[in-house]
Amino acid sequence: MTRDMVVLGLSGVQKFIQESRTTADVASASQIIQDLATVAARRAGELGVDLIYPVLDDDRPRGGVTSKIAFLADEGAGPGLAKEVADAVHREWRQAAAACFGAAPPTTPGMPNTWWVAVTGPADTPQEYAALRERAENLATARKRTRVFEVMTASGVWPCAVSPGLPSVLAPDTARRHERGERLSAACWVKRTYLRDRGGQATRSTLSIASTPYRVELLKAAPDDLAAEVAALLDAAATVVGRSPSLPAERPVVTGVPAGVEPLATSLGAWVYPDVWNQASLHREYRTNVAEDTVRQGRAAALAIGGIAERLGIRRPTPYYAVLLQDLDRLGAAMGALGRDQQGTGSQQLVELGRAQRRAIENAVFPGVPVYTGGDDLLAFAPAAGAITLAAEMRALVDEHLKDGPLRDTDGRTITASTAVVFAHMRSPLRSVLSQARDALDKAKNSESRQGQDRDALTVVVLRRGGERSRLIQPWSPQLPSRLARLTPARFALSSGLAGQLEQDKHELAGLAEDTDLHPTVEAELTRLVLRRTRARDDAEAGAVAQALHQLAWDERGEPDAVPGTPIFYRPAEPALVARFLAQECGVRA
Repeated sequence: MTRDMVVLGLSGVQKFIQESRTTADVASASQIIQDLATVAARRAGELGVDLIYPVLDDDRPRGGVTSKIAFLADEGAGPGLAKEVADAVHREWRQAAAACFGAAPPTTPGMPNTWWVAVTGPADTPQEYAALRERAENLATARKRTRVFEVMTASGVWPCAVSPGLPSVLAPDTARRHERGERLSAACWVKRTYLRDRGGQATRSTLSIASTPYRVELLKAAPDDLAAEVAALLDAAATVVGRSPSLPAERPVVTGVPAGVEPLATSLGAWVYPDVWNQASLHREYRTNVAEDTVRQGRAAALAIGGIAERLGIRRPTPYYAVLLQDLDRLGAAMGALGRDQQGTGSQQLVELGRAQRRAIENAVFPGVPVYTGGDDLLAFAPAAGAITLAAEMRALVDEHLKDGPLRDTDGRTITASTAVVFAHMRSPLRSVLSQARDALDKAKNSESRQGQDRDALTVVVLRRGGERSRLIQPWSPQLPSRLARLTPARFALSSGLAGQLEQDKHELAGLAEDTDLHPTVEAELTRLVLRRTRARDDAEAGAVAQALHQLAWDERGEPDAVPGTPIFYRPAEPALVARFLAQECGVRA
């Protein structure tokens, strides 16, 4: 029987999510895409088509964010049905824009940008179905590469601060007081207000995410004198933002805390930093004149809470947080090789994987913020402490949920995943951090080992506020977090001098390391440098650090060096710099 196969999707999804100023913008952008895809899937179901993906559960797609649907229809009916589905997506977006701006919202060029393709052919046998699907997916890939540009004419207006290709518009009435001076496009204003207007929990800011370990440890101890300082801090913060007596509630970083300190778990994550309490910066951020007494009260309370933490042996709150990105390797090829029933099984496994990843992120010792966990890809914000361990758990969940299913690569192995963990300062522009995280994920997928292997790797990038940047690209291994942990013994931290010496000697060390018989000699030289440049107490302690450095440097996946020639894979300076950051800013061993 000849049928039409339709593939329909949204273009510019990553760009729409990435062009954000706050974590709330990112979360809203992700939810908008998921809701638009839900509308598309629901409308397709109402039209009586044979929906291929996503799988509907209670009239909603199972799983996380998606930007593409596919269905089978009667021969010749596909194009008309695709147009009806696309029209439903555009109606949903216009309703969201009207909720933000009122009955006559401004235009939003490029959003949403729907596309669809339809192919016709037999689909009765598994072979026919696979051939039809391959044609549809190939045509969809070509269609996505064809951009349709809307004509924009705007003069005398500022460009959008986060989407500079679009003109800014006046803030809607739904914008908060301190937001109204921002120059945002209409689509970005919808993004800013979308989740908030739907009554959901506030999304933790980068400051709140960074302070999570500090607050968790304080709340676990919860000494008697903490409640009074929390109340003073809450009062000052509420005065600044103009919402008294409480602030928007976030998901608690820990539950079961004593009465009187709950705001430290839900609302004060961004306010526990004494440096936040600066009158000039608060005026710029919140567009209001903050009284000196309020600033003094807030700073004094933050310092007092810091004093309590110091008394309890709790480290100061770090200004760094982490972005986690994960993407399954060669999933498209694996799904394309399956029959219809197997595709359903594989899709359900991806759904369960996404749910498990979301639970793990939200219930970690230091909880993170899952933005999307669709099974095939993942984006989350996490506290710096334990971020690599959390990434390793995300990778382990892939094996756990897919090992017994139909999803296999061309060699019959379980689908693998590549991951990026980017550590960034809480004041760094979020758009830039997300861009660098995407670049780091690309490097995890494309950088090669000595054997030419690629993918199934982790890229770790440290973006220091002062401009220092270090990067590590490693094949995924269950031992990877513990290897990094061995670089940071409790009694000393790796010095910048050691990293500098390792970088200076990298060509000589790499030359020696290429001969595996000389690896003991390389480790001996690394041990000598560790003894010289750190406070290692003996050869055994220095040797353990040197061995971990050597193993990480040997496993490093490389790119061509700045000097033309063969790639320099052996770079022990990189794991030394990453481990130094973890010890200094996270107070953890991985």
